[in-house]
Amino acid sequence: MSKHNNGKCLSLDLRGELPAEKFERAISAFFTLIREVTNQALAAKQKIRWTVTVRSGSAIVNAIPHYTQDTEGQAMEILRAVPSGVRSLESGSEEMPKLFTRDAAKAVRTLGRLRGLTVTDLTGVRIRSDTEKSFVTTKSVAAVDTLIAGQRQGYGAIEGKMQTITERGGFRFVVYDSLHDHRIDCFIDEELMEEAVRNFSKRVRVSGLVQYDREGDPVSIKVTDIYAFRPNSELPSVKEMRGIFKQA
Repeated sequence: MSKHNNGKCLSLDLRGELPAEKFERAISAFFTLIREVTNQALAAKQKIRWTVTVRSGSAIVNAIPHYTQDTEGQAMEILRAVPSGVRSLESGSEEMPKLFTRDAAKAVRTLGRLRGLTVTDLTGVRIRSDTEKSFVTTKSVAAVDTLIAGQRQGYGAIEGKMQTITERGGFRFVVYDSLHDHRIDCFIDEELMEEAVRNFSKRVRVSGLVQYDREGDPVSIKVTDIYAFRPNSELPSVKEMRGIFKQA
């Protein structure tokens, strides 16, 4: 049974005029941030359920945690970690905040990019709990760019499932690597676009110049070659494999 949380929540407070598309991006980023921090805080098989309320007549979104006695400590830690992590990024921290992942940091960067330059646009973004609060500004954008930017590069290969092909802003697609399910941006020249489309949603190995972050994880690759693995349905059965080994 969920434990009563005594009104504790995380809030996203958006100030100024709010175009619909910015509201959608803000909500998506806010809950990506909460999901990533929650996943880092919980042990295997532990769960915290979040529900949402929107304050009437305002652009304030509340995320309310519902937890059991065995996850109460983690819930309180999350309520502290989210606004304090944002405040750390705002101060220009060179280390990833506690319980933050790369995707959590990217979500904060998205929120920091939402503010407009005029009084007729979004003028303020704030994340707060009942005890802590922090505004999200372009300071966080700069800090996150420094944290997750590629720190070294080298030729290598990435294996994973190809998704999200686009030509907007340059030809590229996304691969989620097989080991950690991390998103890796794959940039290609126009002549490889047709091959990329042909192998969309397949498991592939892409080779080229890889950019790595400070932790040594790949973040992007300039692709020179795409190899698509055969689907499982086309792989030989165990019986067929035995026959192959007997002939060897």
